[in-house]
Amino acid sequence: MYILADFIESLGNLDSLFDLEEQVILHLRKSFQLVVAEYLRQLDETLVPSIPAENTFINRQARTIEFMFGAVNFERRCYLRPNGSYYFPLDEQLQLEERKRISPYFKSVVAKIGQTTTMRNTAAMINLASQTDISA
Repeated sequence: MYILADFIESLGNLDSLFDLEEQVILHLRKSFQLVVAEYLRQLDETLVPSIPAENTFINRQARTIEFMFGAVNFERRCYLRPNGSYYFPLDEQLQLEERKRISPYFKSVVAKIGQTTTMRNTAAMINLASQTDISA
């Protein structure tokens, strides 16, 4: 597994445990983002055979979802139904709401923290823990 060996080698210049932990967390976040993006791409592929023949493939459209480990960018197929409406099978499969950018889990974490403190403190805690940028 060269990826791990390369990562460990890149840590060689770190001087402190703080720097080590920070770099490991950044690496894991990037890895999680890549894994989830690839998973979503593959899931989109598996949905193709289940698309009714009367629907017309239009294009692939980009979407970004904010997770606790960072933003994941991916493309999914867009189809036109016979009634003239557009739909995204991947969005339906994952029950993603239109124009919503926060994952359901991330949303629940924000809600739980929000019950214990002010909105400003909630935003500050979430931004610190997740390296995202939400505002109160």
